[in-house]
Amino acid sequence: MRGGGRRKFSIFGDTSAEGLRERPMIAWFLSALCAVALSAMVVLITGSWGGMLAGLLAPPAVWLMWRNYREARYRAAVDDSVPEAMQMIVRALRIGQPVGFAIHGAGRDLTGPLAAEFTLTADRISYGQSVASALRDLAERCDNQNLRFLAAAVSIQSATGGNLADVLDRLADIARGRQQMRRKISAIIAEARWSGRFLSAFPMMATGLVLMINPAHFEDIQDLDFFKPLLAIVGILLVLNLIYMRWLVRVE
Repeated sequence: MRGGGRRKFSIFGDTSAEGLRERPMIAWFLSALCAVALSAMVVLITGSWGGMLAGLLAPPAVWLMWRNYREARYRAAVDDSVPEAMQMIVRALRIGQPVGFAIHGAGRDLTGPLAAEFTLTADRISYGQSVASALRDLAERCDNQNLRFLAAAVSIQSATGGNLADVLDRLADIARGRQQMRRKISAIIAEARWSGRFLSAFPMMATGLVLMINPAHFEDIQDLDFFKPLLAIVGILLVLNLIYMRWLVRVE
């Protein structure tokens, strides 16, 4: 979608990652509504109050995972577009356009979420906000280090002077190099990441397969006092293992 393109209509407003981040009350209200409905359904079907607790916790957990996934995709799309955006600004500066017009042109020609962010930044500059301040706000909204470098370069140039086009050209090369390095690291740790996911999911897969083959496999021990606490401990350890493996292979 171009920077000035139309947005899809939704009865809940902007349900993109950045839109939901700005409207958390709508998302939490929908999660609470789904939680109450699901827990009531579980109680009516099974009569289990433990199932009601699981029903209450499941929708907010699913919502948080979905929101984090959308935000990660949003940040990745922004980061992928930053070097191209810097090159567009450099070309505009070298033909004599001011920074505000260069940012507006980049927002018009880019695709993806960064196009809308650049268009918003250009509008703020045209309404009187300083270029350095508008770019700092852009970097904070997108939570992107390369955009922070861009804002710092423009701020320093406006205070001390110098050839901004050459500085941004070097920044674009640095941003592109950071992207390539991050992709190489992601490719290297991909095996460890998927190994951790498989090892975490394997006990549940094996248990499900055993129960499919022999549904009475746990009948001799399921009535013992330690069975349910032990099952809960195993589940907690599996979740902690997933969290630890995710942290271990995380690339900043």
